[in-house]
Amino acid sequence: IGITVGLIGLQLVSAYLLVSYFHGDQFRQSGVEVDALVELVVNGVRQPLLDDDRAGAAAAVRSFAADPRFVAIEVATAAQAVFLDYVRPGAASGDATERTLPVLQDGQRIGTVRVRLDRSALITVAGHNWQSLIEAVALQLLFSAGAVWLMVGLAMRLARQRAVAVANRALRAEIQEREKYSQAL
Repeated sequence: IGITVGLIGLQLVSAYLLVSYFHGDQFRQSGVEVDALVELVVNGVRQPLLDDDRAGAAAAVRSFAADPRFVAIEVATAAQAVFLDYVRPGAASGDATERTLPVLQDGQRIGTVRVRLDRSALITVAGHNWQSLIEAVALQLLFSAGAVWLMVGLAMRLARQRAVAVANRALRAEIQEREKYSQAL
């Protein structure tokens, strides 16, 4: 019973680690995704910001606005004046992440881009990462194989101990029987 409880505990710990690992990987991937999306916006508005072309910047932002992950995009000049501001109509600001990056041209800051992204959409996209799922399943299989190895090892040890105990009893009985015969002689 103790062995079974120990193995169940080991399986529960491995399941917890599996969920933690997979969940953490989703947020790591979504963080990388957020950085990549913000960098795309920065690259898209760099030239219009440099040329003071609000129509060009608006066209670039409209192309990003088609992506449901974008909740809001704000572009500001180097003097922090709002150059362009976009907020998705009807967007809830509940579970969102926000990133701000400078827009640089030849090492000079020409503006700032602030992007707010829907975190639930990011996690959904990150959840489809099959590589993470394969790694998580491999980790679970490793823990399961370890639990089976431990159970087999303990079962073999118990079987050896029983065999030794039976052999000892038989040997003691034979010694007692020989002692009886030697006393009788």
